[in-house]
Amino acid sequence: MAEARRELRLRFFRGMLSAERFPFVMLRRAVKRLEAKEINPELLSKTYPIELFIASFKEAIGFEECVNAAMREFGIRKSKAKKVTPFEELPEGLRILLMRRGFEIFLNRLMTLAFYIREGYRGSSTLNKDRLIEAILKAANLPSQEACKLLNEKVKRSKKRPQLIKALLLLGMKGYLFWNRYYGLTLAREPERKPSEPSKPEAEAMESHESCLTSEVSSGL
Repeated sequence: MAEARRELRLRFFRGMLSAERFPFVMLRRAVKRLEAKEINPELLSKTYPIELFIASFKEAIGFEECVNAAMREFGIRKSKAKKVTPFEELPEGLRILLMRRGFEIFLNRLMTLAFYIREGYRGSSTLNKDRLIEAILKAANLPSQEACKLLNEKVKRSKKRPQLIKALLLLGMKGYLFWNRYYGLTLAREPERKPSEPSKPEAEAMESHESCLTSEVSSGL
């Protein structure tokens, strides 16, 4: 079981490092522009409700919800309103199984978000920029009518519309790193017993993938 979880984590890192999975080049450029003060963070926070986006991003791909989705698949939780045994009180083997399936759902959601961003950003026409905004909103699971209206009204009035779009990409990447780091460490622990240590080659491979992922982003900072 531990080997299967390590394989899932490695698969996640490989996907994140693939240029086809996520536009690292555009993110590095966005970071450099922020660093060069071509994008004013204060203006960004006033122009777009960052707190709303972050809260919705967490809600959209939060690992707890993925585990709940796995529980519903196994018939443990058929609806959000139904009261059931808390996850922590379930048998150990079942918890491990649910975490595995929950992490698979989590990976799928992350890759879906990357796909939306990559597909929406192709080209430089206004149409594609509009598609990117809509894609981010869709992937972040924001309330469509209210959020789209608010975003379009604010962004269309701004002279820094291209910079705002790139900053949204950067914000998405920060969400990726945060959730992977937090939930990756959570998943690595065996419930109620000491986890088996990975072999040296596996541990080195995992550290290599993590350091490469971090360096890809920090190289622009």
